[in-house]
Amino acid sequence: RALWKGMLSPLLTNSAMGAITFSTWQEAQRLLHIEDGSHAPLSKVFVAGAVAGVVQCSLATPTELVRTKLQVQHEGSRVYNGNADCIRQVIRAEGLQGLYRGNVSMMLREAPAFGVYFSVYEGTKRALCPQLKPSDKEPMWLQAAGGAVTGGVTWAAVMPIDVISTRIQSLPEELAKDPEQRSIRRVATQIFEEGGIRAFYRGLPAAILRGVVLNALVFPVYETIVERLS
Repeated sequence: RALWKGMLSPLLTNSAMGAITFSTWQEAQRLLHIEDGSHAPLSKVFVAGAVAGVVQCSLATPTELVRTKLQVQHEGSRVYNGNADCIRQVIRAEGLQGLYRGNVSMMLREAPAFGVYFSVYEGTKRALCPQLKPSDKEPMWLQAAGGAVTGGVTWAAVMPIDVISTRIQSLPEELAKDPEQRSIRRVATQIFEEGGIRAFYRGLPAAILRGVVLNALVFPVYETIVERLS
């Protein structure tokens, strides 16, 4: 049961976040690259992904906050009795803005993360099948390969800021009220003092494994749905 702690919050919101992220990426890419019949430069794919990452923080930040708080509490010293109680206590202690604690660090994570995420995905597909044109039907194995590669690369790229963001969001309410306690610089310094550079990469192998497997499934499903709806 402990392995699934905090799962309800992301389960309820992941579909919405995915819809926001992918639709924003597609729309931003369309606005940045209006030439039909040609691939968008990877630099524009990156920028479109970064825009999508920032936009989806409107939902991702409170979701991550609740999930993190529920996962770090121990059974013997429970502070929150589920998602609703966690939200209620945060708002009571810090107001509605408390749900967006760590939003700056989240945007610093999500903007480059989704820039890398989508540009590596597109770059991997183009490298494996350079002859494919934008109008050509892509094989599913290509989409899965692109998703697997970008899943691993993205986590390797953003792991340090993810560790900082998680630490900020897991602060108890009494400490979180102090802006100095939740500053990115202070938290980064604390983490470095605990274990040097390696402390910013704790859990990286598991994160990469999850990213590879998950995104090898996500992108073929996404591309298939888009194709069926078009």
